Amino acid sequence: MPTGDMRKAPLPPPAAPTFPLGLPDLTITLPRTSGREAGSPDTVRNVVIPVGFPTDLWISAIDYQPGVSGILRQARFFAAPPDLTVGDTDALPGVGGLLGTGRLENYGDQVLAAGRTLIDLGGWAPGTLRRFLPAGLAMRVPAHANIVMQMYLRPASVDSIEDGRLAIYFSKPADRRAIVAIDVPPAFGIAAGLSIPAGDPNYRFTQTFTLPIAVEAIGARAHAHNLAREMTLTATAPAPKGATRGLLKISPWNPDWPESYFFTAPVRLPAGSTLTTDIVFDNSTGNPRQLFAPPRVTGWGRMPAGEMPGLTLLIIAPADADAKLLRDTVADHLRNQLMKKRE
Repeated sequence: MPTGDMRKAPLPPPAAPTFPLGLPDLTITLPRTSGREAGSPDTVRNVVIPVGFPTDLWISAIDYQPGVSGILRQARFFAAPPDLTVGDTDALPGVGGLLGTGRLENYGDQVLAAGRTLIDLGGWAPGTLRRFLPAGLAMRVPAHANIVMQMYLRPASVDSIEDGRLAIYFSKPADRRAIVAIDVPPAFGIAAGLSIPAGDPNYRFTQTFTLPIAVEAIGARAHAHNLAREMTLTATAPAPKGATRGLLKISPWNPDWPESYFFTAPVRLPAGSTLTTDIVFDNSTGNPRQLFAPPRVTGWGRMPAGEMPGLTLLIIAPADADAKLLRDTVADHLRNQLMKKRE
């Protein structure tokens, strides 16, 4: 909005001395720094943060305080079993060489294992709103698990390091309803065969996933880079009703403001419901965030020159048997996409 009468504007609040959400229950300094040489391109670095609590952790918020270098663009957090081997540059933590060469069966096994064991704990970016989960909800980190921080590092003009601190806030004892994330497409489209034509201002990318179980949805979030313009997540009930309802719509998309949005009341979706992600990309010269002149064909990529499209449905964790079926279905969906891509 246009600026009002600045003479009547209140003074800005004092800067928070530490974390905006207050004193964390647990603060962890990164076990190792991630360095960037002057002039290096954008890159991704995975850092395994040993937590190793003997009991499950129930978390109501995760925050991060970056170092002073300013090279951290965004970060994502995952809970991972202690025996999962995570490479520094894994596109999906625990799936080394996913986009390289090798036996297809090995990739399928790795993807299936990662899909079953990784727990998405959300992300961090400078523009995100720090907040606690709604009352009664928490993220469950299994006993002895580690936290994997996947950092997206920007180029630096001088030699720099990222050496920030992770903040964890525990939930109250009564908050024992865990949140589970369902990504459509899985792993932000790493195997979805994305190819955005050069110069196309209205390229539509659509992906679906059929829920094998009934779920209670409590929120949603989105992820993409510079070319996305509109993002929509819907759910279509199985026949005979087949009614479609909107879950999240963002227009216009801003990659600097990734947020999680929570419904005012839970949304119950029956088994057999189809989740549909619909994203409109603008790969033309008219896109103010366009990085190339002339525009290039753009596929999947972790850095801003590529795209990582996807929407995420946040649900209440189902009972054990249903949870296993959901994990297996999601992992199989990702493996099938990867196998199709490699045919």
